[in-house]
Amino acid sequence: MNKIIDDKELVDMLKQVDEFTLHVTEVIGFCPKEFVYRNVDNKFGIFNAPRHISSKIGTYVHKAISDFLRGKQVDLKKYEKLLDGDYYIEFDRIYNNFLAWYYTYKNKLSGIKSEISTSKKISDKVTLVGTADLIASFEMHSAVFDFKTSKSTRYIKKYEEQMGGYAFMFDNIQRGYAVILGTDDFNMIEININRGRSAFVAKLEKVLDEIEYIINGGNIDTSVSFICGMCNYRGLCDGAKIIREGDGE
Repeated sequence: MNKIIDDKELVDMLKQVDEFTLHVTEVIGFCPKEFVYRNVDNKFGIFNAPRHISSKIGTYVHKAISDFLRGKQVDLKKYEKLLDGDYYIEFDRIYNNFLAWYYTYKNKLSGIKSEISTSKKISDKVTLVGTADLIASFEMHSAVFDFKTSKSTRYIKKYEEQMGGYAFMFDNIQRGYAVILGTDDFNMIEININRGRSAFVAKLEKVLDEIEYIINGGNIDTSVSFICGMCNYRGLCDGAKIIREGDGE
């Protein structure tokens, strides 16, 4: 069971963290409370953070995609054991949408690099980290692809900012594509990578200011959004409850 810790104790523990990690995806919808919980948890290991089932499906889909793109055998029976009934059916449908996308564009892709991670120190104590689903040459341009297991295309602006973050992290990214896999058929949407990069950098500057404010004893707020329902620390604040009651995005 998770230990309930008040904000003052959290800040005191956060001050003992030598270096903080900030994920590219965190910057887009930054939640100060999640940032604090994760970095304190990384240091002290005091929280039990069960993954939401949607997050599990997404993780498994991305693992299967990565294995496929790296030429490894994808053992679907393994995922059938890990996911019960309808959850495996959802996984299988999304993964097959990926395969349909891949074989549609296979001849236009080259230099494939799957699940590429990198890091960049952006302040004295904060390191930005990110993992791109796929970087490849596509139609003679260096492109980043992000595979989305959701059904919604509502968050294209957020996807644009996320891939703008990858353009900030990786050199020579010229194009970006969000590949929506959760719908009945795949949907590949080209995003404006330069606009996304500018938006990401602007958000990053604000996030760094918020982190500095928290470290210096400021309030640890919760940023309520649709992400709250899938947050690993959703049992430790009111964000997920607010979303369930319909007050969030």
